Amino acid sequence: MLRSNPAKKVAFITLLSASMGLFTANVAAQEQPFELGVTKVSNGDVVSYQGECFKAKNSPGTWEAPKSGSWFWKQVTCSNDTVEPPVEPEPPVVEPEPPVTEPEPPTTVLYRSK
Repeated sequence: MLRSNPAKKVAFITLLSASMGLFTANVAAQEQPFELGVTKVSNGDVVSYQGECFKAKNSPGTWEAPKSGSWFWKQVTCSNDTVEPPVEPEPPVVEPEPPVTEPEPPTTVLYRSK
């Protein structure tokens, strides 16, 4: 019977967990509009407020207005603010024209009869 190394299992699970965390962190979430006194959020939720986007932290209440440098909010990039760099088109492949050469004139061979 084959036994697997417990240390390898732990390393694999740790690596898998870290990879999943990175994946979920990079998934773009659509931010919800924040309305002061109305919008309830959980830690990690992303909201838009006055043209900027913020991620909730430290359990903000409905009256904690999102702002930069706040204990309850972290300013983040809005999902619609990401600008893809322009893609340079590939230059067209131009087949070279074959060189134009002058045809050689026919050579005349003269035979002498005996």
